[in-house]
Amino acid sequence: MRLTISQGAVAYARIVDPANRASSVVNQDYTDQVAFTRFRADARAEISDWRTVARRLRTIRWPVSVQAYITAMLFTYVPAVVRCLRAEAATSSYQGVIMTFNTSQDCLAIQSNPDAAQIRSRLGLPPLG
Repeated sequence: MRLTISQGAVAYARIVDPANRASSVVNQDYTDQVAFTRFRADARAEISDWRTVARRLRTIRWPVSVQAYITAMLFTYVPAVVRCLRAEAATSSYQGVIMTFNTSQDCLAIQSNPDAAQIRSRLGLPPLG
């Protein structure tokens, strides 16, 4: 049975919010220039969270109005996030991270991918700030 929009909103937030929080931690690590080993560990934790997101999103029959966006997110956005984070964590410095972020096809793709914003909008969730 497909979820209703309100059920979908609750489920989506419950599934995706941990990865969004992990992303905020990684971004804050970069801003604060914490020890690079901590940045790497937090990036790896975020990768794990996005893999969990993908597994959990696949198990749900989403409302018709968001199903295509969920599918697109699973096939484009989540893999690109994982590959971008892996590439950033493989560098040896924050300068390497910024170079990767600005040049990696995966990192560039996630910067302009509208899937998550469309899903949140269609489910009546506020945009991420």
